[in-house]
Amino acid sequence: MALFSLAFDVRLSAGVVSCGVGTVASFASHRIKHNPAWFVPGLTAAGDLPAVARALEGQRVLVTAGSADPWFPIDGVRAVLAGFGLGVSDTYLFDGGHQLPAGAMELACSHFVDAIS
Repeated sequence: MALFSLAFDVRLSAGVVSCGVGTVASFASHRIKHNPAWFVPGLTAAGDLPAVARALEGQRVLVTAGSADPWFPIDGVRAVLAGFGLGVSDTYLFDGGHQLPAGAMELACSHFVDAIS
């Protein structure tokens, strides 16, 4: 929900999405029954999550994702990453599943500290 919040609330200048970004299309192609909050009416027709990523302007987001996350397939993650404009996102991809490794946590903390400095 961090990505949606950033896209629709201009008061937010920075956010971290940890193991939680993908496309509705990737969920369908991998037969993943996901949290109902992902299924926003009209989202797929409007461009899916890459369209939400494109909506971020003047904000910074750090995306962390595991290459073997069973809930957020890496093809969907990569599709969303491609949607961000230049200078909007930083990415930390790691070998692993749906988790928050120490390196990702350190980057997330630094991301927020840098945002308020």
